Amino acid sequence: SAKENKKSSKKIVYLILTLLSFSSLAMYLLYHFFPQQLINIILSPKFVYIKDFLPQAAIFGFSLAIITFLNTFFIAKQKKESLLIALGAPFYLLAIFLFAHSFTALVQINIIYSLILALIYFGALLKQPI
Repeated sequence: SAKENKKSSKKIVYLILTLLSFSSLAMYLLYHFFPQQLINIILSPKFVYIKDFLPQAAIFGFSLAIITFLNTFFIAKQKKESLLIALGAPFYLLAIFLFAHSFTALVQINIIYSLILALIYFGALLKQPI
């Protein structure tokens, strides 16, 4: 029945979010404890300067995956929550204009913005009757 399908889809959404969370945690730990080895295997030793940014890349990748998944979910359901990215864009651009005076600051702005947006999306999901 339709009610059972909705209940099943709700479980699938939460299962996917859980899998994304665990895989992102695994990537964070891998990037944090073995950055030099990953750089040597995937790139080359001349890229060693990026090793400090790898754990942050895992955090950003996690939040971006959550945002993409939930935004796609809201688009498929034709919900207004799919506009959250557009509503947040002016704040993101303002933060870049005011605070992104270095590469490190830009990375931090991206992480903070994406985590906040991911949390807002997750809150919107909790309010939805799936």
